[in-house]
Amino acid sequence: MTEEHYSKLLRQANYLGSTRNSVINLKLYLNREKVLTEKEVFEALEVIRSDENEEIFYSNFPQYYNDIYKDKQRYLYSLDEYISALLHVYMNNAPDQWNETDKRIEKKLRIYSINDEILNTFTKFSDNVSLSQTTLLNYAFMNGFHEFEEDRTFTYSSQKKKKGFELTLPSISALDDFSKTDKEMVMNRLLKKTPLELENAESF
Repeated sequence: MTEEHYSKLLRQANYLGSTRNSVINLKLYLNREKVLTEKEVFEALEVIRSDENEEIFYSNFPQYYNDIYKDKQRYLYSLDEYISALLHVYMNNAPDQWNETDKRIEKKLRIYSINDEILNTFTKFSDNVSLSQTTLLNYAFMNGFHEFEEDRTFTYSSQKKKKGFELTLPSISALDDFSKTDKEMVMNRLLKKTPLELENAESF
């Protein structure tokens, strides 16, 4: 990864209160349908290798991502080379959906009553794609998934359980725009909406 992109990656992780590897996995998930051309792979790797301050690091990709990317057309490039190229191209072309900060943003634990079915679905999604709930929720807040049109038809059963989430200060601030009575509804809707938004997200 070029020095510029590596620095950007760390700043993005700081904003989400997350880790470098979690942000990489999230980018890989968002681009799981993307197929690079051989020219794109070649040119991306040429840029990376020509960077005198190239950052070389190792990441143990979860099996979920190995299964996705190992079967892509890689033009005789290794899996590591293809993923390096994909991240390079994505970070050059991604829409402005990533905030950044030089210092890691503080997180605080917030506890909400979440519908059993919604929580189970969200937890299963988080586990399946190897993305922490912290990363998913703070990414969702960053991209405005909580900004719903008013919908009083949204209901959820009384079968709920208390669940704690580590939210960054910007996420908490966004949630504070809602009344105390609405915050629980917003969190339930956000947990329900986030997997759907990410599954349908368009690549670059």
